[in-house]
Amino acid sequence: MRDEVTTAAAELIALLAAHAPPDDLEALLREALLEAGRCWPRVRVTPTRFARACGEAVKDDDAPYATLRTLAMSDLVLACACADGDPAALSSFEQHFVPIAERTLRRAGSGDVAADVQHFRLHVLGSRASAAAPRIASYTGRGRLASWVRVVVRRLVTRSPMDSGSADERAAERIGSTAFDPELAVLRQAHGAAFRAAFDAAFADLTTRERSLLRYRYVDGLPMERTAELVGLHRVSASRALAQARRTLRDNLETRMMEALRSSRSAARSVLQALREPLEVSVRSLLGGSA
Repeated sequence: MRDEVTTAAAELIALLAAHAPPDDLEALLREALLEAGRCWPRVRVTPTRFARACGEAVKDDDAPYATLRTLAMSDLVLACACADGDPAALSSFEQHFVPIAERTLRRAGSGDVAADVQHFRLHVLGSRASAAAPRIASYTGRGRLASWVRVVVRRLVTRSPMDSGSADERAAERIGSTAFDPELAVLRQAHGAAFRAAFDAAFADLTTRERSLLRYRYVDGLPMERTAELVGLHRVSASRALAQARRTLRDNLETRMMEALRSSRSAARSVLQALREPLEVSVRSLLGGSA
């Protein structure tokens, strides 16, 4: 697989030509594919196919390689394989995600669960009779596939025109949906205060420039060019500095959550991953009202 991953990394670098690739890009792709293989042993996606999907998911970001590290890559591999009609992938989706759709339908008060589940299957996975791309092809890995499934199902129950739901589904990938996920709501209630305190402390540990970059970009919503101007950097340098600020904040946040929960780093990371809130969303929501 080594030569295939090298080729895939080269394609991804070409797609993101405006941005400097990290030194460990090949290792990152290789580990993602190995992890996906552990999650979905019978599912097969070529490294090149996976790299293209990753590139499409992050190409419009100011710091695409930083975003790449946050993707739910194993879920993205499964989604790619499902979109390609891979029988093993479709079977895995049926086993792991159709039950989530069914539970969500029941909780949401579907009048005909069996019919709505079938509608969900056809809409998300497509059919041989239709030339249209299945909805699963729009999944980008920016959040867990389970959250994306719940929002697609919710639109089905409310009878919204599902073909117009791509924006809502992308939002669900990025932010999740506590209203439709009772387990997630309980987790946030249990750890919400600790997360807020840990975030405040982690943010305070950043340098003045790092804090400014994050505020300008995610709280004020300034374009990268204006953000770079305000911190006195070239756009490319500012993009790299922003990516580094995100990494530092994430590391600081893990450390502070370790202290708050009196747990190992892996346990703190698991809680943060379970909360499923992208870092930029935390910055926007927790700093938006502060000076």
